Amino acid sequence: MSKRYSFNFFFVILIIFRILQGSYLVHYGSVFDERQKVGMTNNIIGWVNLVDSQGRIRWQANGLAKEEEVKSLLKCSHQLNASVLNRSTLSKNIV
Repeated sequence: MSKRYSFNFFFVILIIFRILQGSYLVHYGSVFDERQKVGMTNNIIGWVNLVDSQGRIRWQANGLAKEEEVKSLLKCSHQLNASVLNRSTLSKNIV
């Protein structure tokens, strides 16, 4: 049963990766200098970055999120999403 479960889990992950392939980045190798540039000083814990369509970091956090941090992330992500939708709507109306 565990072999079947692990196969199904792998298959689901593979499908998700294929669907979302254009929205994530995987890098193998040292990124120490880049991490320092954006303030990611602790390489032991996980980091979350919300990046706008121009590649600028708009929100960044690490460790366990407090309630106000989650609210801040959601507010910022809604604003970024709205700006992308507005830009998309404007470009459709211009063409």
